[in-house]
Amino acid sequence: MKHYYHSSACAPPEGQVALKRATWPPVPPVLQMAPNFVVAPKAPTLVNLKFIDVLKNATPGGSVPDFFHSLQDPSFHPQVITAANEGEILANCKWVDEMIIGHTFFEGDIFIGGLKPPTFNYTVLVEIMNISYGTNRTQAVLDYYKITPDLSSYLLEFAAGYLFGDILLSQDINNIVKQIATTSNDTKPVYYYNFGQQNPIEDSPLFGYAHHEIDLLYLFQDYNPYFYYDYDRYAAVEFGKAWLAFVNGRAPWTPFTIGGGEVAATLRDRVQEFKRADDHYGRYRFWEFLDKLGIDDTVGQFFT
Repeated sequence: MKHYYHSSACAPPEGQVALKRATWPPVPPVLQMAPNFVVAPKAPTLVNLKFIDVLKNATPGGSVPDFFHSLQDPSFHPQVITAANEGEILANCKWVDEMIIGHTFFEGDIFIGGLKPPTFNYTVLVEIMNISYGTNRTQAVLDYYKITPDLSSYLLEFAAGYLFGDILLSQDINNIVKQIATTSNDTKPVYYYNFGQQNPIEDSPLFGYAHHEIDLLYLFQDYNPYFYYDYDRYAAVEFGKAWLAFVNGRAPWTPFTIGGGEVAATLRDRVQEFKRADDHYGRYRFWEFLDKLGIDDTVGQFFT
């Protein structure tokens, strides 16, 4: 999941490619912190925090409402931030004028390492889903994702990767984008993207997949000399141009609005715009199914 924020206060003149450093107001007043707030005493507690404790606290009923653990102290931010209200906070944030928010086609690759036999199999998948969501909702999800006991370990690994990527990352991103548009009545520009360019590194275990973080390889242009195929290089340049347009105050593509057909850009060889109803690449129906069923990120407690 990526967020790119832009403030009109730091937008350079039209046509100027070099970016100017923004003159930001002091951090404590912006976040409504005490003027004498000091970060240093809090840093060790965050560094030493065990992620398993974050996951335990993030479960429903825990002392911490969500995964934004470092921001739960009122001295960091006056409002508790959760996946449920992040979009509303961004929509109402006065010092964020517009955003690019998006994700890759296969966000679940980051969970693949733990989804292999003997520690992971169909029985384990059903068990952790049942614990998280109950038997009825679990069966509905397995049916929708076509996950069955007869899948090979390889196919199960990737099917579960897609499932957990949707539950823990993509569904939330989709909801945040819609929440920004709804809360702002389509007045705050948010540019939504689905990144589909594949991993081009042939000796990578994820070669050929548009996986978590692979968009960074293309956006920053530093891998351009090493692409084997010209179309990957051309794609990287096109994506880079879109981001440069954004940081220079121009629209990289049509903004996402509820009234405008919920346009998102598919970044695959080039920048292509699709309204949601016409987008055959996106996984919207899966995210909306999970949302309708009330599948939250409770299952995240099993990933450490």
